[in-house]
Amino acid sequence: MKTITIQVKIIPNSNKNEIVQLEKEFLKIKIKKPQKNQLANKELVSFLEKTFKADIKILKGKTIKKKLILIKNLNKQSIDILKKFSII
Repeated sequence: MKTITIQVKIIPNSNKNEIVQLEKEFLKIKIKKPQKNQLANKELVSFLEKTFKADIKILKGKTIKKKLILIKNLNKQSIDILKKFSII
């Protein structure tokens, strides 16, 4: 199992949760919930945990749209998803 950090930029109040594209060094992710009261952060963590089937933690950026994310216990399928977006 592998552990990595990635930078993400969230787009809150979107119509669905989805990974959109790599934009510069940030992985752009749409999140349904609004940014207020940490709702978008909670939704982001939940979405990434389901997508990567891994442990997710926000290391930096809890109050802004750009975040540093720790992903622990990545399996091969999750690594393949990240490779698709040229993250690893």
